[in-house]
Amino acid sequence: MAGFLREEFDAEIAAGRLTVIEGDALEVDLPEFSASVSNLPYGASSEIIFELLPAGKPLLVMVQAEFGERMAADPGTDDYGRLSVTAGHYADVEVVEPVPPTAFSPPPAVDSAVVRTTPRDPAYTVPDDELFMDLVRGVFTQRRKTMRNAVRNTPHITGLGDPDAVVDAAGETLMSKRAGNVTPAEFAKLAQIAAEVGDP
Repeated sequence: MAGFLREEFDAEIAAGRLTVIEGDALEVDLPEFSASVSNLPYGASSEIIFELLPAGKPLLVMVQAEFGERMAADPGTDDYGRLSVTAGHYADVEVVEPVPPTAFSPPPAVDSAVVRTTPRDPAYTVPDDELFMDLVRGVFTQRRKTMRNAVRNTPHITGLGDPDAVVDAAGETLMSKRAGNVTPAEFAKLAQIAAEVGDP
């Protein structure tokens, strides 16, 4: 494909209007960009999305339909998870349109969807994006457990030196929930507590 693009758009490349970057999307350095329109490899969608979202630029991405629904999911729904919290932290997320297998040749075995993200600041503040994301990632590895147990069981992921102090300071209402019912704002509150007492 890279060879085809270089041949097909030779004039645009020569004029400096197009640059073809060939390589593994998980390993090459992303260029400066104002927006990203992407047909993502479905097996690496989450890794690429997690790299694109913090750039704070509009995205229009083709993804597996199930992945798109998870990006846009609300707390308390089956699809809500780490991806939902992360995407919603950086942007408003909208599933623009479903794409059936017949739109491709050869047709894949899954449905697809076009998803749009519009960057915006969250309605809450976090002490540190990395700490916030590590907490979200950690507790969602144990989404069937209460937050109390999830926080205590995942210091190897969250980086907390004193998870018990975080559990005690966060209070029973939040710690008795499961991750799938915790809102992004509550995760932000937990990150603030973790920054204060958790020895991150």
